[in-house]
Amino acid sequence: DIDFPFEGDSPQSSFVAIIADKFPQLDLRRLPNFIQSTFTEGRALLLLDGTDEITPDGLKDVVEYIKVVKRTFPKTRIVTTASVEYLDGLVSLNFIPFSIAPWNASQTGGETFGTVMFQLKHGHKSQSRSMNFY
Repeated sequence: DIDFPFEGDSPQSSFVAIIADKFPQLDLRRLPNFIQSTFTEGRALLLLDGTDEITPDGLKDVVEYIKVVKRTFPKTRIVTTASVEYLDGLVSLNFIPFSIAPWNASQTGGETFGTVMFQLKHGHKSQSRSMNFY
């Protein structure tokens, strides 16, 4: 979780805080450099989930955070959720709204959206797999 409103010049400290408890203890001192190089070289994909569940005022804080990330690491690809009722600020940051209906376990076969999309992109499962999005 990221604490909002975000205060600071670089989002790197928030990335370190989020990842540190999942990173091997012996490699913690290398984590800031790893994050810096990964984001600077454009090899990072930042997934912000839950933004569709916050208030419009809360979304403003997230949009400000995204601005800092984009300014600090312009090559970073970002995917976020949003409510169709409130996209304020996201479209101006060049996000492209893409609406999907909620999935249930029978529609995904128990797989997550990310897993299904990865498999379709990389041909790990039959690309003719039919998905009912409605």
